[in-house]
Amino acid sequence: MIADLAGWTLLHFLWQGALIAVALKGILAAWGWRGPRFRYLCTYGALLAMLTIPLVTALAIGVKSDSHSRRLGQTIGVEFPATVTPAGVSVDPGSASPAQVRLYEAVLLAEVKIAHAFYLGTARMPLVARLWLSGLLILSGVWLVSALRLRRLTGRSTGEWPDWHSRLRSLSGELRLQRPVGLAVLPQPAMPMLVGWRRPTIVLPRALIQELPTSATESLLYHELMHVKRRDHIANLVQLIAETLLFFNPAVWWVSHRMRTEREYCCDEAVVAALGKRSAYAQGLAWLDTNSTQGLRSAVSANGGLTLQRLRRLANHDLDRPRPLARRLSVLLTVLALLAIPIGLWILRPSNANVLGFRPPAQEVSSAPQT
Repeated sequence: MIADLAGWTLLHFLWQGALIAVALKGILAAWGWRGPRFRYLCTYGALLAMLTIPLVTALAIGVKSDSHSRRLGQTIGVEFPATVTPAGVSVDPGSASPAQVRLYEAVLLAEVKIAHAFYLGTARMPLVARLWLSGLLILSGVWLVSALRLRRLTGRSTGEWPDWHSRLRSLSGELRLQRPVGLAVLPQPAMPMLVGWRRPTIVLPRALIQELPTSATESLLYHELMHVKRRDHIANLVQLIAETLLFFNPAVWWVSHRMRTEREYCCDEAVVAALGKRSAYAQGLAWLDTNSTQGLRSAVSANGGLTLQRLRRLANHDLDRPRPLARRLSVLLTVLALLAIPIGLWILRPSNANVLGFRPPAQEVSSAPQT
C-alpha cells in the first residue's frame, strides 16, 4: 500500500533529517567564518537535501512495505510472523569455519528480528500516514490564512508618499532589478516586509517613515530591495514547502530558522557595503527592535526576532573568526554524519542478507540436482 511506503519514509526521515542537521552544524562550525553568504548557501543546500531525501528513501525501499518484510523472510527461509533462533539456522560445516558459522547465525538472527519488527510496524504505517496528512492540512490552512491576511493588508495601500515611491524606483534602478517592485505604506504591520512571489511588494509601516530619519528609512528600504535582488521571496516559498511537508521533524525547523538568520545577515552586509551608512542603518534596526513584533512566515520580514544579534554584528566584525579546535572536531562530526546517510539507505535495501557471501541452507538445497 502507498500508505505503508509513505509511513516508513516519514519515519526514516526522522533520523535522516537529524543527520543532515548534524552535518550542517559541523560545516558551519568548521567553515562558518567564511561569512554569512557561505552559511546561507549551506543552509539552503541542507534544506533542499531534506526535501530530496524522502524521495530517495522511497525509491530505496522500493515497493510496498509489507512485501518488503515477506521478501526478507523468504531470503532467510521463514514466513512472518514467526520466531527463529540461532539454533534453527544451519550451515554446512564443510564450507565454513566454526567462527564463520557463529557469525552467520548471528547475522541471520539479526535479519529475522529486524524483518519481524518491520512486519509488525507495517500494520501501523497507515495511521502514521493519516496523522501526517492531518498535520499537513492544518499547517497548510495556517499558511493560507497568513497569505490572505497579507494580501488584504497590501490591498489597503492608497498610493500616498510619492517621494518614497520615487526613491524606491531610484534604488531599484541602482540594483538593476529586472522586475518592478511595489510599495505599500500602511499603519500595519509594525515592521518592513517583502510579500508576494510573482510580483513582490515592500510593505513599510507608516510610523517608521514618520519617526525615523530619511537615511535610516532608506537603509531599511534598500535592505528589502536586496531580498528581491537575491530572490529571497522564492527561497522563502521553498522554506514554507519544506516546513509544511516535513513539519514533524524539529531538524527542519532549525535549518529553516538558521537559513532566515543568515539571509538577514547577508542583506545587512550588502546595505552597509552599498550605502556606507552604518550608524543610520543601526538606528533603523534599533527602531525595529523597539517597535516590531515577530513577522509572518509567509513574508520576508526585516526583523524576525534577530535585531539584537544583527546590531552586535554591525558593531563587532570578529564574530566570524575561525576557531581551530572547534573546526577539527566539526570536520570529524560532519564526515561521520554524511557517511551515516548512505549507509542507512543501503541498509534499507531488502536484499542485503547475503552480504557476507554465504547462502542460506534453503537456497543450497533448492540448487542441488534432483535425483
